[in-house]
Amino acid sequence: GNARVWIFRIAQNALRDHFRQTRVRRHLPMGALRDLACDAPSPEERLLWEEQVATLLDGIALLGNSDRELLSLRYGSGLDHSAIGEILGVSEGSARTRTYRALRRLKQHLEVEE
Repeated sequence: GNARVWIFRIAQNALRDHFRQTRVRRHLPMGALRDLACDAPSPEERLLWEEQVATLLDGIALLGNSDRELLSLRYGSGLDHSAIGEILGVSEGSARTRTYRALRRLKQHLEVEE
């Protein structure tokens, strides 16, 4: 074919190779990575969180079975009071009142531990 087309094809391939190599070779020195922000909690924050969870679980263990069941349905399963009432065979208002009282008892247990 035409020599001009042949030379342009060689130049085009050379450019593609050049951009391919520079794209692969892009890197960041490890020293620059330490300044990046991280959203993960620090070890101290994780330890505090674990202590709070342990305290909460200890307080829940002191509750009666019905209170634990109510709180697990409400906060563990994420059910609303009407669904809890249906499951337990009580009215929505009764489920709301029982949940409030269970939370109050839990709060009392947690305040005693502090």
